[in-house]
Amino acid sequence: MDIVTIVNRTSVPVEGTFDGRVSVIPPHGRTPMLANAAEKIKSQNPLMGSEDPADPRSPTFLLGVVEWNDDISPIEQSDAEERFDRSLVAGPGAKAIKMNVGSKKTTRVHVALNDDNPVGIDTR
Repeated sequence: MDIVTIVNRTSVPVEGTFDGRVSVIPPHGRTPMLANAAEKIKSQNPLMGSEDPADPRSPTFLLGVVEWNDDISPIEQSDAEERFDRSLVAGPGAKAIKMNVGSKKTTRVHVALNDDNPVGIDTR
């Protein structure tokens, strides 16, 4: 079992869950943890809007691991609604529309496919 150092690249606390336990990494903090826990917690905290839909290994993360030579320079979370960078998508699916469904706490993103709406969901 390898122990690695995970670094929070942001100015706010970042949390993740592994094996039923929630870990909170303080702003710009360095926290030692098991490598498999660090991998899962890191993957739970992507920079929204940074992932290429064609390459699942492409996103930028809010956490970095020193021993893996990850980028640990400061970064902040974006205002994007989802992981994917929609500017990299051509044709159908290139536009995501934010929908408020149900309560104020529930928000979903609808992918517009040529303005086709076969299920009748109000996307305005």
